[in-house]
Amino acid sequence: MADGEKISPGGSRITDQERYRYIGFEVFPGTPKDLFSNDAEKVRLVDAVRKRRESRDTLRDDCKLLEERVGSGERLVLAIASVIMLLALFLPWYSAYTVVADTPAAGVSTSQGGASQTSGTTGGVTATRPGQRANEEIITGHAARAKTHKVFTRLSGLGMFGSLGSVGGAVFSSGFILMLSGLLMLVFTLSCLAIPIMNLYSLFGLKGKPDDIAVMLKKNLRLNWIPLLLLLVVVILSFFGSSYGFDAERTFASLGGSYGIGAVFNTLSWGIFVALAASIVVAVKGIEI
Repeated sequence: MADGEKISPGGSRITDQERYRYIGFEVFPGTPKDLFSNDAEKVRLVDAVRKRRESRDTLRDDCKLLEERVGSGERLVLAIASVIMLLALFLPWYSAYTVVADTPAAGVSTSQGGASQTSGTTGGVTATRPGQRANEEIITGHAARAKTHKVFTRLSGLGMFGSLGSVGGAVFSSGFILMLSGLLMLVFTLSCLAIPIMNLYSLFGLKGKPDDIAVMLKKNLRLNWIPLLLLLVVVILSFFGSSYGFDAERTFASLGGSYGIGAVFNTLSWGIFVALAASIVVAVKGIEI
C-alpha cells in the first residue's frame, strides 16, 4: 500500500477533502483555489522566481533596505551648505579696532585784570566781568570732553593666508597658548576649504553599490565636526591666557593687555560663524545615515 493510502491508528483513512480542510488550522478551509489565474501568469511568476534564485537576490523589490538613504532633496541641501562653507571664506572672519581721539583734552584759562589767557584748551576764553578789579586774577577751568571713535580692521578667511607674514609673525612670536591657538585657527581655515570640497565629491562623485556609498558618505560627513572641535579647543585654551609678543593695546585696543577669552570673542567676526553653522548642518546629517 502506498504511503499516502496508509490507514491511521484509529482505523479510518484521511481523505483529500479532510486534508484540505485542516490546512493552516482552518485558516484555509475547504478546497484551496489555484494560485494562478491562468497558465501564462504561472509561467511568468515562476520564471521570475527562478531568475531571482539564480541571481542569489533574496530581498523583495519593495524591501525598505533597498531605499535610498540620502534622497535628492537632502543631497541638494548638503551641497548648498558645503558651498556656503566655501563662500564664507570671503567674509570677515576676524576684526580688531583701535580708538582714535577726535578732540584734545581740557585746559585752564586765567585772566589778569582786563586781559585773558587760555592754555591747553580748544575754545573757552575768559572775558572781563563788569566791576572786576584791575589787579585781580581769576582762574577758570573749561572741561571739554574728548570725543573718540573706533577704527576697525577686518580680515577674511582667505585673507589669513596673505597676512601670515605680518599678523602671523606677531601671533607666533607670542606666548605658547597664543601660538597654539593661532596654529589651530590656521587648521580651522584649511578644514573649511578642504572639507566642503570633499563633501561635494562624496555627494555626487562616489560610485558603487548603494550600501557601500552610504557607508562612505557617513564616514566622510563626520569630518564636518572638525571645525567645531577646533574652535572649542581654542576657546578652552584662551581661559589659560597668554602674553603678547608685541604692543597689542597700542596696535589694537580690542586685544587688551593680554590674550584671553575676551580677546577671542572681540576678534572673531560673523563670517567664521557662518562657516561653522554650515559645517554643523552637514555633520548632523552624517549621524542620520
